[in-house]
Amino acid sequence: MIRTAVGCGTPSGLQLSRNGLGAVECGRADFLAMQSPPYAPRLTFNGDGEITEVAGRYHP
Repeated sequence: MIRTAVGCGTPSGLQLSRNGLGAVECGRADFLAMQSPPYAPRLTFNGDGEITEVAGRYHP
């Protein structure tokens, strides 16, 4: 799962979690099409060491 602060998915506009992480779910294709990658993302891993979530931090 990929979550961004703006620019991907619905709802649009700035959506943040309480710790400043992106809250808008973003599909892989939409994420790869974004002009700028997320700033200092938080990565979440499963027990096999695979990334299960990418949450970009809001950076104006």
